[in-house]
Amino acid sequence: MPTRRFAAAAAAALVALPLGAAAQDGGDDSAPWSALPGDISEEPLPEPYFRDNLIGRYAAPGRCGTDSVDDLLVISAVGIQIGPVLCESIGKMTWEGGRLLVPLSTCRIDTRHQGPRTLSLERLTGGDLFVRSDSEESFVPNEVMQRCGP
Repeated sequence: MPTRRFAAAAAAALVALPLGAAAQDGGDDSAPWSALPGDISEEPLPEPYFRDNLIGRYAAPGRCGTDSVDDLLVISAVGIQIGPVLCESIGKMTWEGGRLLVPLSTCRIDTRHQGPRTLSLERLTGGDLFVRSDSEESFVPNEVMQRCGP
């Protein structure tokens, strides 16, 4: 079944991402967003900021070495994997109350559609994330996700 193979390949590509993404252009990967220079507002998030500060692998504290997809949050340039849920369509990201809202419209487990959802991300000291989902079944492994890697 081609759709299942595509979903499996996309999920494997997301999980195979390098651990962490180094902050570039003077970004401070360890500071909470509220401590970063610039205005956190309703403006769309610049792609370089997303790429340099968010792309990477996250896990529940102490679970970075796990092989279980259920324990991971993986953020890439083309999609986000939340435990077993693969979301391939990232909408316009905006700031609200110091949190980054990430709308996701095409989410599924294998070939089963899971419905759209919006993730709310708040960066904590050390590059960890506080993650919430507006979906009834969020599949977020843990609200505080530890950054895996540099």
